[in-house]
Amino acid sequence: MMATSPPPQRPSIAPVSDDHLPEPHEAATEAADETEMPLPSDPQTFFLGGLFALGFLAALYVASSIILPVALAFILNLLLQPAVHLWDGRMYPALSERSSPSCWSLERL
Repeated sequence: MMATSPPPQRPSIAPVSDDHLPEPHEAATEAADETEMPLPSDPQTFFLGGLFALGFLAALYVASSIILPVALAFILNLLLQPAVHLWDGRMYPALSERSSPSCWSLERL
């Protein structure tokens, strides 16, 4: 026969005063003040960081022929999108119908 244990007791729902609770950020600021991160004294670390920075700049230079047009297209899209929405059927509905993608099919040619 299995013995059943009584259900666990629920804590009371009495209001708790904040006098004895510590500030949540107090411990974090004290720990940050006590432990300061020393700068690396090994020159190899600085040289590796410099090589990483040069490599990163070289990669940006090589990829600039791809990155710059994409960034420019994104910025122009954001700038011209309100004008496209105005043009699309509100101001010139006849032009909008002729330039819609459904008219670009090869069946009409």
